[in-house]
This record gives sequence, structure tokens and C-alpha cells, in this order.
Amino acid sequence: MGVAFGGLEKNLAWRLMLGSTVVLPAVVCAQVFLCPESPRWLIEKRRNKEAFHSFLRLRRTRIQACRDLYYTHVGVELERKVNAGKNFFTMFYELFSVPRNRRATWIDAEYREDYTDTIFSVAE
Repeated sequence: MGVAFGGLEKNLAWRLMLGSTVVLPAVVCAQVFLCPESPRWLIEKRRNKEAFHSFLRLRRTRIQACRDLYYTHVGVELERKVNAGKNFFTMFYELFSVPRNRRATWIDAEYREDYTDTIFSVAE
């Protein structure tokens, strides 16, 4: 990056170098408006019609969108039944107090630690 701004005067070069790091994140933030709303979030807010239209943008056919809408709706309803009467803090506490959740969290962390290098080397 210093080579790109090497011919400029010192006072301007470091400012442009620092400012150029804002360009890519600004482009990514602008793309947020082009992405469809999360169908799962819409279903959680009981806005199923909008969720279906969001699935239509993400899937090739209407039948695939209907299938995914149904499966997502069933999953959200099951979560509502399991989490009825619980708030964020109790669910967070259960992440560590329930042995099954604790083991799953530990295994997930170990898996990420052990296989991250392999995953990234294969991706190249």
C-alpha cells in the first residue's frame, strides 16, 4: 500500500493510506440493502408472506420456496415451545449448565481449533 502512495507528499500519503481502508467496508455496508431479509427472522416475527417472498428470491422454484418455508416454520414453532417462558439469560445459562449443551459447545470449539488450518489450506 505504501508503494501506491509513495510519490505523494508525506502529510497527504499517510492520510490517504489510512482513509483507503474505509473503501471496502463501505462497499460491503452498501450491499446490505441488496440482500433479502432473513426468512427465518420474518417467520419469528410472524410475517410468513414476506418470508415466502424472501425464499422466492433465494430458491429456484416456488415449490422449493414452499418446502423451505414449511421446514423453517416448523423449526421456529418447535423452538417457541422449547423456549417458552425463558429469557436470554436463562438460555445463555443453559448453554453451560446443561451437560449436553456444554459438551456440544466444547466439541465445536475443539473442532474449529483443530481443523481451521486444514479447511483454509483446502480452500486455497
